[in-house]
Amino acid sequence: MRLPEYIIKKLRKKSGNDLYLPSDCEFLSLDIESNLGIHIGATTLKRLLGFANDERTPHASTLEVLAKYLGYAHWRDVICLLYTSDAADE
Repeated sequence: MRLPEYIIKKLRKKSGNDLYLPSDCEFLSLDIESNLGIHIGATTLKRLLGFANDERTPHASTLEVLAKYLGYAHWRDVICLLYTSDAADE
C-alpha cells in the first residue's frame, strides 16, 4: 500500500529529505528511530513510499508510529486531515 502523496509530502518536510530514492528510506528509518526510539524498517518504508510494488496493508502500529513522527496523536488524525479542504491546499 502506497501512502497518499499528501502524507509523503509531510514526511519529506519533517525529515528534511526529498525521499525520491529507495536509499532515502534508510535515512527516514534512522530519523524516525532517532526521534521516537521506535524502529520502522527501510523495507517497510519503501513499500509505503511506493518504491516496492507491494499491496500488503501495513500494520496499525506502523501507521501509529508514522503519525507520532509527524506530530499527531493517532493515525486517524492524519487521515482526518487528508479529507479536509485544508489538506488539498497544502
